[in-house]
Amino acid sequence: RAESGRYHLYVAYACPWAHRALITRSLKGLEDCISVTVVMPTWRRTKPDDPDDAHTGWVFSDPDGEPQPNAVGLGGPFPSSHPGNEPDPVFGAATMREVYEKCNDQAGKYSVPVL
Repeated sequence: RAESGRYHLYVAYACPWAHRALITRSLKGLEDCISVTVVMPTWRRTKPDDPDDAHTGWVFSDPDGEPQPNAVGLGGPFPSSHPGNEPDPVFGAATMREVYEKCNDQAGKYSVPVL
């Protein structure tokens, strides 16, 4: 039996696999057991202060941040926060990459969904 407060799901509305995870959570009636954080709908550099690291990926909302272009500089500028997107409540991470790295995963596939 799922325990309330034990599980947290990271998703992106722009990701079809994450969308399926949200559907399954709903169909199984697990909304009260599995909390959810939705990442921003655009990718950004995950280590913008490191000029040698060009990785881009999912980022969390930053209500106090500056608007930014997408990862390849096209479109936008996009706001640093959208309704329904929140900062990471579990680790306080700025990116999904940070979540993976806090769990000692250095493989480079920093994707969603993550439970």
